[in-house]
Amino acid sequence: MPVQAKLLQFLQSKEYRPVGEARKVHHADVRIVAATNVDLKAAITRKEFREDLFYRLQVMTIRLPPLAERSEDLADLADHLAARACAQNRLSPLGVSTGAHRAIAAAEWRGNVRELANAMEAAVIRAAWEGASQIERRHVFPDVGDAASVAAATDVTLQEATRRFQREHLRDALEMAGWNVAESARRLDVSRGQLYKLIQELAIERPKA
Repeated sequence: MPVQAKLLQFLQSKEYRPVGEARKVHHADVRIVAATNVDLKAAITRKEFREDLFYRLQVMTIRLPPLAERSEDLADLADHLAARACAQNRLSPLGVSTGAHRAIAAAEWRGNVRELANAMEAAVIRAAWEGASQIERRHVFPDVGDAASVAAATDVTLQEATRRFQREHLRDALEMAGWNVAESARRLDVSRGQLYKLIQELAIERPKA
């Protein structure tokens, strides 16, 4: 609260004294951009934030919606953050698979862009270490490996979570094999007949070119 009082005084007078100077007053011509993830009106009620400072700062308000309200942006953000992480870690560029995009879109991302950025950097490192050609769902969500975890994460029944997991896993395998069913069956260690049956049961369709 004492710092808030000093900030309010500065905003009103545009005058300040550098640390260590008792007399000399400096004038500043500045614009203030303030950001917070705290509900300041609630903080005012709790006497944790000065109401006069709040109204001094609140001139032009811009609300940035959380990622939960911007699911249409997730694919582009994931691609951008993956490319940035590759460059920062001096790794070859890695694309993000369709399956990974779908999993990213289904997640909550309560930590918003910061959480997504950390997840994508970790995914880039995992994929590069593995020698993968692209970032897959398992690289982004290494701890969500079973249907029970998926169910808890997406608030669906265990049966539906299992079905979703199978669908995503099979689609990823087919995409990696260029939709060659024989090669996909070999990688999944199932017979072609079993794979054809699963493709039909899970309503998996090859994307149109």
